[in-house]
Amino acid sequence: MVTNDLIAPEFYNITEELEKFSQDSDRQAIRWLNTQQERRTISYVELVQKMNQYAHAFTKKGLQKGDRVLVIIPRLPEAYFVFLGCLKAGIVPISCSEMLRASDLEYRMEHSSARAVIAYEAFTSEVDRITSSVEALNNKLVIGTATSNWTSLDELASTQPDTFTAAATKRDDMAFLSYTSGTTGKPKGVVHSHGWGYAHIRTAASQWLCVREGDLVWATAAPGWQKWIWSPFLSTIMLGATAFVYHGGFDAKTYLQLLHDEKVNVLCCTPTEYRIMAKIDNLKDYNLSSLRSAVSAGEPLNRPVIETFMN
Repeated sequence: MVTNDLIAPEFYNITEELEKFSQDSDRQAIRWLNTQQERRTISYVELVQKMNQYAHAFTKKGLQKGDRVLVIIPRLPEAYFVFLGCLKAGIVPISCSEMLRASDLEYRMEHSSARAVIAYEAFTSEVDRITSSVEALNNKLVIGTATSNWTSLDELASTQPDTFTAAATKRDDMAFLSYTSGTTGKPKGVVHSHGWGYAHIRTAASQWLCVREGDLVWATAAPGWQKWIWSPFLSTIMLGATAFVYHGGFDAKTYLQLLHDEKVNVLCCTPTEYRIMAKIDNLKDYNLSSLRSAVSAGEPLNRPVIETFMN
């Protein structure tokens, strides 16, 4: 690979990568499971249709190329629909953790000049606690049941066409605006362009995570964090792999059983999660032979834990 291979065309939209895989009606994009054992499977065909419907919904609400929107959604397929719809319409999503309080959200709205906020139904109350007149509060979209002053994004999107002409984004146009944790002052907005995504897919996804087309990839990061954009989002569905999404808290035995049952090929989780799983007494009772690549990030992972998984 030479450096020029990592430079996107002048006019480029990240969602072009996804659409390469939408001709195969049997190809799974998302395999979702929650703690109640409820399942949802989203094909690439359906994912592209949802992306287009959500893009239309955003434009119906007056959002335009370059506008910024706050997104507060947990591990749901709708997180993929929202981010993809934004990207295709040239709108910039801002990942927000559900742990953020009203003052944190208000700061991000003001600092980014956001024009809308998209939240899961369980997280709308924190947004409603904001009393200032920031523009984003004039355009509140909810995933789930709509309450006063909130528009149901699900219902709006369901009435839209399933084709959409992508915004004429350039490689240097902003795709994501991610905020730092603010450990040395106010959180800072970090711009990631469409061209950055082009390079990320061709480096981190294939060379670090080692994702291959058709893999089942479980990256445990939640949509409120930039890590979700890097791994469960861009590094999975943009390579023709299947994203395994578990909507539940961490439990070592549950995670190991899921790796066993689902036959996960690529795992990306935190060092702490690896350390706790490595302490399970009956680790050898779980068949992890499908697991080809296991990676981590954020802090060093001690050698004994690595060797435990390798053995």
